[in-house]
Amino acid sequence: MKKSAQFRCPHCKSVLTKCEMDQVLGEAGSFMVFGQSTEICPACGNSIDRLSIVNGKYDIKDSAIVSTLKVIITIGVLILIIALLNHC
Repeated sequence: MKKSAQFRCPHCKSVLTKCEMDQVLGEAGSFMVFGQSTEICPACGNSIDRLSIVNGKYDIKDSAIVSTLKVIITIGVLILIIALLNHC
């Protein structure tokens, strides 16, 4: 499952961006974190566990409405492509 490049601070709910290494480790499904074990939120100054960040615990997820719209648009595009191919 693809993880988000952004996450919310569990303390102040600010939207933050993962560093490239945390993104790669999360996509690889790794459970080992290199370097510091915590990140400091630039907005509130509280520490955030990096392993939780890497594992996607605080990732920003699409709402049900956004997910449904993505499915509807994809189906609509596929129907349009099939209709255009049938006319050739």
